[in-house]
Amino acid sequence: MQAEIVSNAQQLHSMADQLAQTQQQVASIDAAITAEETTLATLQAELAHASQTLRGIALNQYMQGTDDQELADFAGSPDQIAAAAAYQQLATVAESDAVAGYLQAQTAVQHQYVQLGAERAAASGAYASASSQYAALQAAAQSEQDELDNVRAEQAAMGPPQVVDLAILTGDGSLANDLYRLRMCESGGNYRDNTGNGYYGAYQFALSTWSNLGYSGLPSNAPPPEQDQAATTLVQRSGWGQWPTCSAMLGLD
Repeated sequence: MQAEIVSNAQQLHSMADQLAQTQQQVASIDAAITAEETTLATLQAELAHASQTLRGIALNQYMQGTDDQELADFAGSPDQIAAAAAYQQLATVAESDAVAGYLQAQTAVQHQYVQLGAERAAASGAYASASSQYAALQAAAQSEQDELDNVRAEQAAMGPPQVVDLAILTGDGSLANDLYRLRMCESGGNYRDNTGNGYYGAYQFALSTWSNLGYSGLPSNAPPPEQDQAATTLVQRSGWGQWPTCSAMLGLD
């Protein structure tokens, strides 16, 4: 369990570095997008100014060769749109080139903007996925640490682990040795045993049996001497048959 916790800690450290890099990538793309937005806004403003200048030049050139009646006739003509396009071509070469250049630059910036948007979406997705994995691993590591702490607490409460003596397991007929063999069979000698099967402690007492013996609370919470005394009382009162499986295996009668 300790080795698994150490391994998880190393993975968490590696993932934290990965998260930082991904977050930095997202921030870098955001900065690039902001710069492209600024450039695009500038180009659009310059394009609007150049187009306005272009229309003004075309109108001035038209007005130089016409009178008010002709202008009124043009304003009401169905050919107004076509005529307006023709007047735009009358502008100076410099203004026309400016408009063309701004349009070309705007198209390039818009393409770059779309590409950066796709890159940011991918980076954000990677960051979200990595964050989710990091949180899951962090929760698993904390759960394992809590479990290890519980195991250590139980070990401390039980004292030093008992060593199985094969000679005692075969028995010499004394009650103490027989009880030892019994609890090793029932729970592995774990006085704190509580697996959720309805039986508790080293001797796997049912709560009804424990209560009938005059005890309260959970048998698994009782100190070892109290559980030993309860088992002794139960043997003397009702015999080894209270533990049918283990008593048969151990030859207790």
